[in-house]
Amino acid sequence: MIHEIKLSEIQRFNEALALVPLHASKRGIALKPAAELIKNPITQTNEDGDEEEVECISANTANLHLTNLQTMFGSFMKGGRMPEGARNPIEGLERHSDGNQEIGADAFEEDELRRIFDPEMIMQAKRPTQFWGPLLALYTGARLNDLACLDMADFVTEKGIPCISIRFVPRAKPGTIQHKNPRRSAKQTKTPVSRRHVPLHPDLWEIGLQDYIDDMKNIGATRLFPTLPSDTKGKRERRMSHDGNEYLKKVEVHIPRIKVMHSFRDTVSDMLGLSDMDEFTADQWTGHATQGVKAKHYRRKVAIDIMAVKGFKALDFPFIDTNRIQYRKGWWNEWTVPRMKD
Repeated sequence: MIHEIKLSEIQRFNEALALVPLHASKRGIALKPAAELIKNPITQTNEDGDEEEVECISANTANLHLTNLQTMFGSFMKGGRMPEGARNPIEGLERHSDGNQEIGADAFEEDELRRIFDPEMIMQAKRPTQFWGPLLALYTGARLNDLACLDMADFVTEKGIPCISIRFVPRAKPGTIQHKNPRRSAKQTKTPVSRRHVPLHPDLWEIGLQDYIDDMKNIGATRLFPTLPSDTKGKRERRMSHDGNEYLKKVEVHIPRIKVMHSFRDTVSDMLGLSDMDEFTADQWTGHATQGVKAKHYRRKVAIDIMAVKGFKALDFPFIDTNRIQYRKGWWNEWTVPRMKD
């Protein structure tokens, strides 16, 4: 009966919505009850023979289901089918977001970082995103989609400092010159202040980032992670997020919504905040909106070389063994070539 449905059951249903496989009926996937789906998400075997979660419905689709339920329960309330004074159990439910798993993430502690960057574990990576994803996230603090969308043309040098350029590139209209130019793909940034240059830490070069870049160029890739597909919004972070969080589970660090790939960004923010770097410079590094009218309108950007010196000092992780965490030239070339996306 409608009046017997509890708020906890609705909340469980809402949580399970995020785990519903995309096109389940067309793919012959039988859905499970909400509690079972949450406990054991539906998986599939990938091309490497590993079990992985299937692609799920989008946040927009999940929210459409919620809207339909809200309409239905609203009609029940108006029609007197709920006891007088009863609360509508669907009101106030958290809406879904494609980045929902990152909300409320906590920074990693040192012991967690030691487990994540244990050479014995990270050197077992089967894909570039499993290896470079955590490393780039830790040393840059960039958002996952910014890293996932990096083009070769986004590696720049400013004042002698190697950087990644995080920028907004609109989608070109078909038939234009820009549409035919393969040098840089369309990409979005979360806010205007997200567009910036981020210095690349020396440890990344010691680990072999240049060798990896050269490998990708040699196989004809124009993007740093050429196997990551673009979704309908032009984002490419989903596979990187999945790979990274699966690795965090493997090293027993992952906690849903709390210790996730976004935690690297929080870790960097904390490290910069504890250093002698001022708040304005730290915000410039991470691409956060600067607080205060004076800072927003009257202060110029800090020179990249000055920012790099302070940032590299702050992001010092002596327990990361760069002698043992080493990219092997040609490591994933054969795996990457047949899987490259537009």
